[in-house]
Amino acid sequence: AQEKLVSRKLLVFLTATSLFIWSGLDPDTWGMIAMCYIGGQAAIDFAKVINSSKICITDSGAPNSRFGKYIEIPMCGTIIAGDIPGEDQENFKKFIIEINMKMSDEEIINKLCYYLDNSEKLHTLKEIGLEWSKKYTQEKYAERFIKATNKFLKKV
Repeated sequence: AQEKLVSRKLLVFLTATSLFIWSGLDPDTWGMIAMCYIGGQAAIDFAKVINSSKICITDSGAPNSRFGKYIEIPMCGTIIAGDIPGEDQENFKKFIIEINMKMSDEEIINKLCYYLDNSEKLHTLKEIGLEWSKKYTQEKYAERFIKATNKFLKKV
């Protein structure tokens, strides 16, 4: 993994430097290209790891909120095992393996093993999560933003 990162850094450096020299790229943009590519590639690598897992154990944190991971994990085709966030609970209950701090270690292990031993149930949760997460892509957010902006502008 370290060799990959070094070669990516070198590739980004060479590409951005070539653009800087031959097309008049300003220094701020040069830095932005490097940061976006390396950061973007790290996100892709992270998604591949999540995608290779059957179940990802997580929680909604102290604010009991739906963080991005509650969308990103199902988008990767992986099932969430964790607590149910405070918002949109009915939908989350359809595709999350609910575990929480009130459960004993044995209860959590038994529940996870049950789903790992029942691939059809696991597959069903995966499909429901994938379908649900399609409502939260960047394109959908952009569409909602444009609709809201147009609605606002028509009122003004």
